[in-house]
Amino acid sequence: MKRTAEGDNDKDKEKEKEETSLRPDPQFIDLNDYVERKNTECLNEKRRESCRDIIWSTNKKPLESDADEQLLIKIHFMNEVRLHSFKLTAQLDGRAPKTVKLFVNMPDMDFSDAEKEKPVQTLTFKEEDYQEVFHGKVRKNTNGEEPQRRFGTTLKNLEYVKFQKVYTVTIFIVDNVKGGDTTALTSLQFFGKHAKSITKVETVIE
Repeated sequence: MKRTAEGDNDKDKEKEKEETSLRPDPQFIDLNDYVERKNTECLNEKRRESCRDIIWSTNKKPLESDADEQLLIKIHFMNEVRLHSFKLTAQLDGRAPKTVKLFVNMPDMDFSDAEKEKPVQTLTFKEEDYQEVFHGKVRKNTNGEEPQRRFGTTLKNLEYVKFQKVYTVTIFIVDNVKGGDTTALTSLQFFGKHAKSITKVETVIE
């Protein structure tokens, strides 16, 4: 019994550690509320304006690529922000983003530009980086219950000093974790500081 109790305790500690790794630094806020919805767009999305759903909607309809595995998401903030971290959620079906390149204040980019320009930062995700989380109830169809869809979330810190005075961020998703023809994600979040929350001390340090 003691061994079982110790094993359960270890599992609880491991679960707590995983949950903590998905929490952003508390001194930074969710910046999705400061994104301009009408100016959010994505090149090569299968369903029109689905890039807006992954920022504001809670229905978990995915943003999927169309012609190939690449996506180019363009996000405009209402005012100046500073970006600290980046959170992605995707279904655990091998289509989650792998290589993600971030560009700052270059809103008119196309795929050709994204291929040749140097990104501010490149993030690389492995399949195991997406920690499983639960979303919603089991969906039903005429044949009964479908298997529960599994989703995973990953959080990566950005090089904060490189993401100051950000008005737009362009996200170039190059490929996916399984190397398939389609890339998909269900949620995208940025954390950082809005211009109104930037203190005078921080401005002086900059």
